[in-house]
Amino acid sequence: MDQSPSITEAVQILGRYHRAVVTRIAEEIVENQEDFEDWSYSGKAEELIDRHGLHLQNIARVYCDLMSLASPNIAGCGLPANFPGAPVPPSGRAIGRDTILEVGSSVLAEQCGAWWRASVLALEDDGTVRIHYEGWDDSWDETVPRRRLQHTAEAPEAGDSGDGVG
Repeated sequence: MDQSPSITEAVQILGRYHRAVVTRIAEEIVENQEDFEDWSYSGKAEELIDRHGLHLQNIARVYCDLMSLASPNIAGCGLPANFPGAPVPPSGRAIGRDTILEVGSSVLAEQCGAWWRASVLALEDDGTVRIHYEGWDDSWDETVPRRRLQHTAEAPEAGDSGDGVG
């Protein structure tokens, strides 16, 4: 019997590991906070980045690889069809810098070459958008440029009231 984890299980394990690494980095920052309070160069921040930065980048690479395997275009990937965090086809309806968005709006977000359902958490002053990927832990929330966002297929076109009258 095959004992290998499914893509879903692997992503969940990776998520827990990512949180553990980030928690450890946060603990180190708190442990060394007096070294950061002095604005003189101490080298402690750079040491933490050197020690953990590449590791976090590699976690992100593995995550992207897993997500590309989980694409609905790849048969037998082990991700259930009803999995809420599964990638979706792009809508082709870009969100530009003048597009009106609201906190709570549903959008599609591009990540690792795939499109994912997300919701708007915040609109930043610089024009970027803080999003939460539906079906994923909050640790995967990120701030993205609008060029990585599209309207969902269900959203009415700009200027459309949604009633089909235009």
